[in-house]
Amino acid sequence: MRLITLCLSIGLASLAVPTAVIAADWNNGDGGMKDYRASGVPVPAPIPYAETFKWYLRADVGLGVTTEPSVKETGVAYGIYRDPADGPAFGSSPSWFTTDFDFFAQGGVGVGAYITPQLRADVTVDARTKSSINSDATYSYMVDPGAGNPATLRADGIVSDRTDVRSTVMLANVYWDIGGRGSAFMPYVGVGVGAAVRTMERDYSAGERLYDTTTVPETYSGSGVRYFGHGKAHQLAPAVAVTAGLGYALSSGMVLDLNYRYTYIGAADFGSSVNFSPANPSGVSTAVSRMTVGDTQEHALRAGVRWNVW
Repeated sequence: MRLITLCLSIGLASLAVPTAVIAADWNNGDGGMKDYRASGVPVPAPIPYAETFKWYLRADVGLGVTTEPSVKETGVAYGIYRDPADGPAFGSSPSWFTTDFDFFAQGGVGVGAYITPQLRADVTVDARTKSSINSDATYSYMVDPGAGNPATLRADGIVSDRTDVRSTVMLANVYWDIGGRGSAFMPYVGVGVGAAVRTMERDYSAGERLYDTTTVPETYSGSGVRYFGHGKAHQLAPAVAVTAGLGYALSSGMVLDLNYRYTYIGAADFGSSVNFSPANPSGVSTAVSRMTVGDTQEHALRAGVRWNVW
């Protein structure tokens, strides 16, 4: 019985001593954690970023704002009945158009490779939500009396023009992982070059009606011309991007990627056929209207995941 009591006393004493030391260390801000590690008890550590992988896949989503592009249309002449004394026929004015490019959402995928402990590269494809260009313009002018018309006729015109623009950006990117891989948090910077496919679909209609200004109220003369057309095209434009971000290793095979990306997309244009009904006074029944959309600059905040696959 005495032997058992002695053994129990020694065991309790051996447990009490390290417990008291650890408690003292936690209350001492100078060397507690160092002694805690020295005691042999494991300390929680960040998940390391795996350095053995060579390839990765990625998926990203984001929200951004963009500058409004310039818009220009050429090829359609209005004022076809105009009195030459008042000037020649005229084209559309840039002030006729309004654009809706302010905000966009985007989503994309990519595949990349680790080149060195600090250098990696990938190829990405990102699609943006639709933007639009609209025109609702009106104009008036006096009709040429020399064409057999009375000098009192006035032409009133209206233009309705709708163009939807969708952009898909393809980039080859190179990134520099600051400090190299091997820690949970990894800031980086990168640049990319490539091209944007701008898909533009346009619905266009316009018309002029002639009114007799000598009557009260003015009466429609029954004459005029109608313009109408539809077109769709895919145009390539240059694209350049600069990225700054932060990677966080969720596990050895998965990295959360938060970043800011600036993207420049160059101008693009396309032509669509416009029909006149009836033919204009010169006998022309069709024309090609060319819509030019200027360059844009995008600023986007993005979140994504990179999967280390091999």
